[in-house]
Amino acid sequence: MRRAALCALLGLTACALEDADLEQRTAHLNLGSRVDAPLCLGTVRAAELEAERIQLLLGTTPGPSDVYLGIDAVRENCIEGATGCAYFGEVVYTDFPSLSHELVHAYAQPTDLPFLEEGLAEALSGGAWKTSTSGVAEFEARARAR
Repeated sequence: MRRAALCALLGLTACALEDADLEQRTAHLNLGSRVDAPLCLGTVRAAELEAERIQLLLGTTPGPSDVYLGIDAVRENCIEGATGCAYFGEVVYTDFPSLSHELVHAYAQPTDLPFLEEGLAEALSGGAWKTSTSGVAEFEARARAR
């Protein structure tokens, strides 16, 4: 299932199932790629730094998360119209601009208050609500002081 999703996310019509894998591994992420179409190392580094930042802010230290980047993976695994989705402690499907938001969902403990979870994801990702950078910076400073 995951391999088929990776083929779809990369938009590869000739992708053999054995070609798709989570080949880019960092301390916080396992990113999907293909040997003949690897993720740019700058993308891998940016994603890793973002995962590290969010884990620091949330005070969590889960194992590496499986992340599939690409709109096709989102279309196959998330609700219609979504730009990404995350399953707590399991896997993230997202386009790159929504990666921070979805990583918050992947790392934050789920609650029975979805509006609170969405607010947290928006605030920590600097999403559509255009969170004040001073408020986020203050939150980050407090998290680092722990």
